[in-house]
Amino acid sequence: MTEVEWSEESEKAPRKKGRVPKAVWVGCGGGCLLVGVLALIIASVLWFKGATDPEKQWTKLQEILPFEEQPTNLQLFLGMSIPFAMDQFILQNDEAGYTAKIINLKGEVASGFEDMFQEDSVAPFGLGAPVESELGELEIQGQTVRVMRFRTVKGLGFAEDFGPGMRVDLSRPGRALMVEFRGNKSKDPVRGEEVVLFFDHFDVWSDDLD
Repeated sequence: MTEVEWSEESEKAPRKKGRVPKAVWVGCGGGCLLVGVLALIIASVLWFKGATDPEKQWTKLQEILPFEEQPTNLQLFLGMSIPFAMDQFILQNDEAGYTAKIINLKGEVASGFEDMFQEDSVAPFGLGAPVESELGELEIQGQTVRVMRFRTVKGLGFAEDFGPGMRVDLSRPGRALMVEFRGNKSKDPVRGEEVVLFFDHFDVWSDDLD
């Protein structure tokens, strides 16, 4: 083969660059997908384990509602935090027959705090608008706070399983904190006396002394 022929053949058939075999791509794709799914499952399990760990969640709750001794008549079932948005804790008092949901809004989400005290409003994260509500007042540790009594809430399929509720406004400058009480078994409203006793476990206004 002459030098000219070799040159022409080289131009017609350039050498192919090395490529990853398709089988490798297919195998990696399926394998990576499996690893991703497993990682998601593991992360979800770890999150749920932490969210339902009473000792861990009591420590977090203490940063929002300080207390000297952990209440023995309250069970903390779930605690969850969304960075820069919300903290939520769910406690239950079997003896008194109510569930208390503590909601602490943060960042831009806190601007929607008032929605939780307005009927027919859309509260942050779909917490549910109160139905047949009535505003009132209650004295908590020497301070008069706003409360809203309601029959049920919209947008929650299981809401009718609980009795009438009460939302207690513990907000102040720099804090958007609310506690919602619902009866567990009875359809009777949660009594104001029970709400006051609930807060006796906590130092609600401790930061006001700083």
